Amino acid sequence: MIKLERGGKPDYLTDAKIQHLKNRYATTKTSVWSRKSITKPLMNTCFGKCAYCEKLVNGNGSYMEVDHYRYKDLHEDLIVEWSNLIPSCKQCNTKKGKHDVDINPIVNPYDDNPNEHFIYHCLRIIGITPKGEMSVELFGYNLRDVDARKSRLIIHEKIDEKLSDGLDLYRDYQLSGDPKKLLKSRNSLSGILSACQINSEYSAITSTLLLLNPQFIDLMNKIKNEGVWDDVMKNYFDMALSSSFPVKRDEYSLVKSL
Repeated sequence: MIKLERGGKPDYLTDAKIQHLKNRYATTKTSVWSRKSITKPLMNTCFGKCAYCEKLVNGNGSYMEVDHYRYKDLHEDLIVEWSNLIPSCKQCNTKKGKHDVDINPIVNPYDDNPNEHFIYHCLRIIGITPKGEMSVELFGYNLRDVDARKSRLIIHEKIDEKLSDGLDLYRDYQLSGDPKKLLKSRNSLSGILSACQINSEYSAITSTLLLLNPQFIDLMNKIKNEGVWDDVMKNYFDMALSSSFPVKRDEYSLVKSL
């Protein structure tokens, strides 16, 4: 989960339109919020990802559902209230179900900074506040059947593999002196960093796993020492730092000096 900015409500949601949609829902109980004039700008606020787990919900095998942060059956007056609409994948929306956030609050990435509610440790997301703890349990971030957890393990393996490839290319450069090998090593690292950007799927966990990998520190220092670390990579790196989960102090020693 990353911090999101909602911005102003769409022009479509005028006071008159909101009242019309509320009246329509009261009589038909149909999903009046599932309209492109609402869902499209809502998708734009989350870079096409689920706000709760960062799974892509761009229609390529997974579709966005509109979650009502305050459950619609308890708050019918908020069914098309812009501040109450959360873009969600089906899995997270199903798990949230009829949960009452007024009784047991959860992290709302539009209102809360997730970095203040979660830390990362040993491939697990851990809640460190009541909101964080409730969110971890509600969405099952560490359960085997959850897409985000399964993807976490795959991301961990891919990062390690890509960093190993980058280091191998750098060793080839040292042996051959071929500048193309150095550039390929640099581009390998840049490619991994690009996957940490806020518009990328699972950017928070990807950033965290990359920064915690000792091979990343090694390869980054080599690239910097060769003078081919550029502004684009620096910006990617800064974004990875801001997107990553806080980690326990013993692990953080790897990245605290970067």
